[in-house]
Amino acid sequence: MKKPVGGNEASAIEPSPSGFVINPYKYSRLSLEERRELLYEIYQWSDDAPKVLSSLGRRQLLEIICAEMGKERKYPGFTKARMIEHLLKLFSCRRTINTKENLIPDDHPCDEEMKDKPGAFLCQNSACRAVMNDADVFCRRCSCCICHRYDDNKDPSLWLVCCSPDCPEESALILVIFVFLLSSLVRLTYTTDASSTTRIEPEQKNRAALSMTFYGSKYSQVFEPDASFAYRHASELNMSLHRIAYLHEKEIMLSNLSLSQVRENPAYSEVFANYAFGLGLYLVEFYVGDEGLKQVLVLDTGSSIVWVHCQPCENPCGESYKITKPIYDPELSLGYQRVLCKDSYCRNPGTVRTNYNECKKEVEECEYQVAYESARSSGKIIRDTFRASNLEQFSTIYFGCSKSACFDGNAMFLAEVNGVFGLGNERLSFMSQVPYEAQFSYCLGRLPDFEEQEATGNSALIIGEPVIENKKWTNLYEEDGHYYVSIAEIWIGDKKLNPPKYELRRSRTLSGGGALIDTGASINILLRGTFEVFTNEVNRLMGDRIKAVERSREGRPCYLGKKSSEIPKDFPEVRFVFEGYTSEIKLKYYHLFRQVDEDRFCLTFIDGSFKSRSAYLGASAQQSMYVNYDLVEGRISFQDADCSSSFA
Repeated sequence: MKKPVGGNEASAIEPSPSGFVINPYKYSRLSLEERRELLYEIYQWSDDAPKVLSSLGRRQLLEIICAEMGKERKYPGFTKARMIEHLLKLFSCRRTINTKENLIPDDHPCDEEMKDKPGAFLCQNSACRAVMNDADVFCRRCSCCICHRYDDNKDPSLWLVCCSPDCPEESALILVIFVFLLSSLVRLTYTTDASSTTRIEPEQKNRAALSMTFYGSKYSQVFEPDASFAYRHASELNMSLHRIAYLHEKEIMLSNLSLSQVRENPAYSEVFANYAFGLGLYLVEFYVGDEGLKQVLVLDTGSSIVWVHCQPCENPCGESYKITKPIYDPELSLGYQRVLCKDSYCRNPGTVRTNYNECKKEVEECEYQVAYESARSSGKIIRDTFRASNLEQFSTIYFGCSKSACFDGNAMFLAEVNGVFGLGNERLSFMSQVPYEAQFSYCLGRLPDFEEQEATGNSALIIGEPVIENKKWTNLYEEDGHYYVSIAEIWIGDKKLNPPKYELRRSRTLSGGGALIDTGASINILLRGTFEVFTNEVNRLMGDRIKAVERSREGRPCYLGKKSSEIPKDFPEVRFVFEGYTSEIKLKYYHLFRQVDEDRFCLTFIDGSFKSRSAYLGASAQQSMYVNYDLVEGRISFQDADCSSSFA
């Protein structure tokens, strides 16, 4: 294999130990036409073209595919490997057209008809051979016509071009029509409105499902069967508040304010002193290595790295607890691969810290460090095979092999799990590596409370194409590794609230407003002005017969009695309408209130009085809801759902 030559395009190709690779920075500086020619040249000279092209992202591949086809396309559910395969097919067609004589032969049946049409040529589909001219962008006789006509379907299975193999003319056209009709039937997509609950079990598998469990569920790996509900609820609340404190610390550090200033603030003192580990409330299961060792990780939508405990694993915090679950040993896995510190994933890891800049020798391995408010992990970046709960293989993934992990104040909890599963969208993230469309979604079952002490629904995490298709999208703002939405309106029943607009709208300039969407805490936060008008209306609807009692220590309004009997039957839904006015969430009584003990229930919202920059919609606001994050288009949708459905 030799390197291509010629112009700016050649400068984007660099040698590597395994051949040649595309330099992402130099590639980005090429014009679209130069990129097309570079990839076409790679196709011509390299037997390893698929491997070289795999270093490009999905958007970069789609850009070239659209340029080759002369029309915009989307690719729902297509893996990157299939996109590369299709691009190479397009290049093959281009070479055929460039090298094959297209002019009409003297003995062509239409010769007499075409004498007055200079420049006419024949369609390259040997089953068609219709007469075309320079003005034709596609053949109107063969399968290309069908592709063009039904372009609105955005179905990559119809990506056909005029270079079909030989076959009878009638059969060729009938076959293409059959493919179109069949794809329309088998790719059944259920489109639902935001008011319905849907159970979907579609046939196609352009995704993988991971089992997900609420940590307080009796099915959880960390469940304490002898603990009272009051104890478990207090633990959940402490973890939730610590999660929020951690998020606020991240925001404060990003704004260059001193953390010590905040720790000295009385509003923060109890949070930092007493609340335990706060990465997340949900546990995700998957298998790593060729031996298929089961791993249970804490889900964190705000982290961009997956890391697991590795043998040998140390706890430098001096805690007496030792990890009790099976620990992954890379040396026992045939799929294990070392990652050197000059690897591109070590060079551009995003917010994760690596040793790339301190790398002295090219043979040095890539090391990482990641820190949370009350936890930290360090070790090596390695590669190995990941599999979903049903043992379906994702691919070979870059991830953190943690040799040292410390969890101040909550070593017992973390001794029962294997690490952290980050769902951010940076270079080293899981989402940027899997061979599925850059989407993830989850369905969260009902949370337990004193009246319903067991979570009443399953939960699932879907990587790739969503199970439930919902076309009511709103913009997704991805900032600092977290996901935000902009709120347009808040309604309680038929009454529209009038909080300060700047608290509802997400501002990129000020990095404030709107709402952070997260699963790491069960409570929700509204900014001060919004919280006041919100709780005033809730109290008005409660009426005089429901006695308000002292607020909980974290500031939630609480009421005397049982929610099942005290909340009025006609208590209205609360609607958060998002930017664009098509997407919304509807909160019912179980989203809004939780029974915290035998005689008291509390609102799930607290006052963001400690100068929160944005609202926070946590797990309680997303119960019995299917939430889909489309990272390619930068959008998110919410759909009421039955989370007991099969998501395999």
